[in-house]
Amino acid sequence: MFTTGLANLALIGPATTKVMIQRKHQETRDGKRSFDPGPHSSAMEKLNKDFGILHGASTIVNLVGLGAMIWYGTTIARKM
Repeated sequence: MFTTGLANLALIGPATTKVMIQRKHQETRDGKRSFDPGPHSSAMEKLNKDFGILHGASTIVNLVGLGAMIWYGTTIARKM
C-alpha cells in the first residue's frame, strides 16, 4: 500500500502531469483540443498515447494498492 502510493506520488503522477502540460501547449499550437475529433498532429497523437499509458499505469497501481489494503484488512480481521 505504501509502495504503490509512493510510486504514484513520486514517479507516475509527476510524469502524467508533465504530459498533461505538454498536451495543453500542443493544443495552443494546433488550435485544436486533445479530445476533439481528428485528424490530430503527430505530436498530439504521441502525447495522447503517452498520457493514456501513464493514466492506465496509475489506475493499475491504485487498484493494486486497494487490493493490498483489502487483503491486509481481512488478514487483521481474521485474527480478532
